[in-house]
Amino acid sequence: MGFWSRKPVAASDSTSPISAAASSSSNDSSPSSQAQPPAAPAQAPAKSRDDLADEELSAFLKTIQSESDQSSSSSKHGHSTGKDGTFQDTLYPTAMSCREAFDELYFCYSLGGQFKNLYRYGSYRECADKSADFWFCMRTKMYGPVAKKEMIVKYHKEKEAQKYKRGPSSEDVWNVRTEPLTGLFDSADEKS
Repeated sequence: MGFWSRKPVAASDSTSPISAAASSSSNDSSPSSQAQPPAAPAQAPAKSRDDLADEELSAFLKTIQSESDQSSSSSKHGHSTGKDGTFQDTLYPTAMSCREAFDELYFCYSLGGQFKNLYRYGSYRECADKSADFWFCMRTKMYGPVAKKEMIVKYHKEKEAQKYKRGPSSEDVWNVRTEPLTGLFDSADEKS
């Protein structure tokens, strides 16, 4: 019944309500401690909200700066060298989420995924590539982190190579121009 027997704390008390409530409950529970006055905590000068925000911002900027310094010193031109001096290719992902692979596989087999493929390409989709991604991800779970990264990079390199071995696809629509087009709108200006 500590709640009902507590004495109200005055609003002019300089201590926080939590520490005041804790000290009043401890005073109610032990009669010998009532004779001793509560010790006043040493108060540091209170910082304003803007000062706290400035400190947090400067600490955040320092961490970002140190991370960018580390990453810029270790990677140049899309590749980096590991601690043991080996070449690391950063163009391909080094991690793979099995949950994401499963979600893509599930969507591929779902009614919505098949309808989308039917609408866009005029045929149903065989989801063998999504299934291969999922089962590859499940196989990588048994390897260590270094071997796992190497396997994932190699897998993505092979997928990229297979994509271009098949030839151009309907998704490779835009080609990069090497020279700008000239005279496209000249005939339209002459007619008006």
